[in-house]
Amino acid sequence: MYCILPLKRPLPMCFNRVLKPGGEAILQVPISWKTEKTFEDFSITSEAEREKIFGQKDHVRIYGADYTERIKQAGFHLKLVDVSELKNHLKNNKILVDDREKIIVGHK
Repeated sequence: MYCILPLKRPLPMCFNRVLKPGGEAILQVPISWKTEKTFEDFSITSEAEREKIFGQKDHVRIYGADYTERIKQAGFHLKLVDVSELKNHLKNNKILVDDREKIIVGHK
C-alpha cells in the first residue's frame, strides 16, 4: 500500500503506533537493495511511465537500502528473515515470494 500513496507522514510510524507492545509487523515493499536511496516521483502520472520506472503502473516509489533505516527511525527493531526460513514454518510450504527475498520484520 505505501508504494502507491504519496505520503506526508512515514507509514511505518503509523504501524508502530497501532502495534501492541511485543507485536511484529511484516513490512515488505518493492525494494532494490542495489539502490542506496529510495526513489519517488509524484509528478509521474502516466501509467506507462510509472510501470517503466517503478515496475507497476500504480506505484510512485521504489525503496532503496535506506528502507531499513526508515523502519528503525519509526521505532521498530528490525529483523531480516530468509524466505526459506519462513517456508520451513509453514504447514503447506506455499508462499508467493522469491526464495532469494528477505522478509523484513519489525518488532515493537
